Amino acid sequence: MSVRSRLGPGLRTKVQSMDIVQEVLTEAISGLQDFEPQSEGALAHWFSTLAANRIRDKADYFNAEKRSVLKEIPLESMGPPDSDGEPSGAEIRGPDKSPSGELILSDEVKRVEGILDSLAEDDQEVIRLRDFDGLEFSEIGEKMSRSADAARMLYHRAVERLATKYEELSGTG
Repeated sequence: MSVRSRLGPGLRTKVQSMDIVQEVLTEAISGLQDFEPQSEGALAHWFSTLAANRIRDKADYFNAEKRSVLKEIPLESMGPPDSDGEPSGAEIRGPDKSPSGELILSDEVKRVEGILDSLAEDDQEVIRLRDFDGLEFSEIGEKMSRSADAARMLYHRAVERLATKYEELSGTG
């Protein structure tokens, strides 16, 4: 879920998270002989950095002028014309609505991803660094230009906001 979460909602429509994972693993295997762990979480952090770089490259690729999303035409506007000559908006299934896609991603995962995407950037980042990358609060603090205690507090507050929004959407809160 870490890679999928880091893709964000826009890039998720363009890139499959498993493609990124495969590219990262291929890159990691070729560079493993040069890897020297400096701490207990170094390997997870290295993989996370490789994934972040790959995602950034994909974002740069899809945001290039010739592929700009501003130039995209929604598929539903490409349907056959109706009686007024306007596109009918024929329904076309998106990549996340295929039967296999539904099996792979449960409603709960989608709900959590949506909630995570709705949080402030710092909240998203601290949750990803702690829960997906497995970093210690001292490492998170360094990456986010905060003290370890400030990173810890930010994390706990971000998780509380995530849980509150989840409960609100689930009707359990």
